[in-house]
Amino acid sequence: MNEGVWRTPLGDVEIDTKLANEIKQESSLLDLDELAHRYEHSIEVQLPFLQFLYGNAFKIVPICFLMQDYDSAAEVGRALEEVLEPTNTVVIASSDMTH
Repeated sequence: MNEGVWRTPLGDVEIDTKLANEIKQESSLLDLDELAHRYEHSIEVQLPFLQFLYGNAFKIVPICFLMQDYDSAAEVGRALEEVLEPTNTVVIASSDMTH
């Protein structure tokens, strides 16, 4: 996703459109697909913890990663490194394997 908000019981978290678009441009594997997040909920489980600590004073770039092979992960990792290196950004990775 590259625009809009994620709504939780603690309020809305804005998507960083500029950063999302920059990351998308760096990797041919990434698509803009809101439906990828419809049944995947590891991001929405993390957001209330961040909102509890920081309120809504942060933005997110939600990425749902379906392809689980090393080469795909390395390409997306390189794209993140390229775009995020000059920023003050934290990457939080979560797995849906915890329940």
